[in-house]
Amino acid sequence: MNFENQTPFPALCYAAADPDRKEHRIVVMKVSHKIVRLDTSTWGLELITDGSVPLCFEDEYWGDLGQSSVKYESDLAPYKPRCDIILNGSAYTPDYKPMQALAVRIRLSIPEQKKEIKKPIKPQPLNPNMPLTDTQKRLWEQEQRQYQCELKEQQQIKYTVQLEKTLSILGESEFSPNAVLPGWKRTNIKTFTELPIRWEYAFGGSNILYRHANALGEPVFNQVCFTNPLGTGWIEKDYFDECEKVNSKRSRKEKIENYKHIPTPRIEYHLQRQPKPAINKHPKKADLTAQQMAKISANYAYKPAGFGFVGRAWAPRLALAGTYDEKWLEEQHPYPPQDTDYGYWNGAPTDQQVDFFYPNSRLELWNLTRPEFSNQGYVCIDFLGHRPYITLHFKTGEMVPFPMITETVLIDTDNMIISLTHKSWIRSDTAPLARVETHFSNEAEGALFEMVD
Repeated sequence: MNFENQTPFPALCYAAADPDRKEHRIVVMKVSHKIVRLDTSTWGLELITDGSVPLCFEDEYWGDLGQSSVKYESDLAPYKPRCDIILNGSAYTPDYKPMQALAVRIRLSIPEQKKEIKKPIKPQPLNPNMPLTDTQKRLWEQEQRQYQCELKEQQQIKYTVQLEKTLSILGESEFSPNAVLPGWKRTNIKTFTELPIRWEYAFGGSNILYRHANALGEPVFNQVCFTNPLGTGWIEKDYFDECEKVNSKRSRKEKIENYKHIPTPRIEYHLQRQPKPAINKHPKKADLTAQQMAKISANYAYKPAGFGFVGRAWAPRLALAGTYDEKWLEEQHPYPPQDTDYGYWNGAPTDQQVDFFYPNSRLELWNLTRPEFSNQGYVCIDFLGHRPYITLHFKTGEMVPFPMITETVLIDTDNMIISLTHKSWIRSDTAPLARVETHFSNEAEGALFEMVD
């Protein structure tokens, strides 16, 4: 089977196996757009056709692997049951004015389907040689006015919200023990003008201690927040006691200082401010299963807040990957486990996954682009209604078009680029193929193409 890309966009055909040990062909295409400002209150999209935004073949990170959050996930996932809406970018205060707190919001809406408006039929006189009666004229005029009003109203597109999410962005502060009363206090929040929206600034954390300050050898204490080991505001219950034990064995110069001063999360769900550190007890055994970690983390007081890709090894996402144990090695390897949930391949937070992405959707952003590019922090973008598709050319001579489904919408407000990753599955039991072609339709609705005799 040959694969031919008939578009200017990066595309690839590859194979992936399912838990039933069947290999399917998958076609992926990435269509990217540049966000452009047309005037003070209008923005548009321009297709990028020079190949400058390629397919991503492996996960890329903002910094070192394991020490930073994911910037881009691989486009070669076998299947996503829902569409991921991802935003990589930063929060900006209006006109870069220093602020202690700021709300940022993303909203994705779909246009309501237009109802059919029937043009009124002119009434007929009682007799062909007679004019319309006054009553008929009056009713005819009313029907015409109503028809014109409905036409005018239909020109104003109405939208239904499909996804809406608001986060609070805060300046730096920390939790510290209250010197007067039992408990914790939060220091004054500093001002800021911008902040990258990454999981490093959200709820989570890790408590890792070494016997010596040079961090060599195995850690004597190693506990991480299962939902986000990169963040802050989470503490394992024994951490403070373990710090004191380590300090008792270190020299004066090596002692851990200020270990009870905990940086606060700077990205939170809107109006859900964390008042004190979240202190949780973890089992001490190191061989917890993904399912056990998901169950433990479900009792955390807070959830990490963000717009980016969730770590593959974080709870509860990891539990969806299936069971990789000795039985899997003996009976199933190298195929996916029988209990694989394909929802594992959805990398967006669950509240940023939609059932279906509509090609003529509307995207709205608040305080997520540089002030000079926005209208008082607001940006509104209408997608162009394009639809990629493939054509299957069978060895028998038949040809069948097949739509590609959008599985990832990546909004990169740092570079003002939006990329849509589209996929089609070709089942293993499909009739023998001569070739597969990728195509691109400029129409949001209607037939993908017309047959020409």
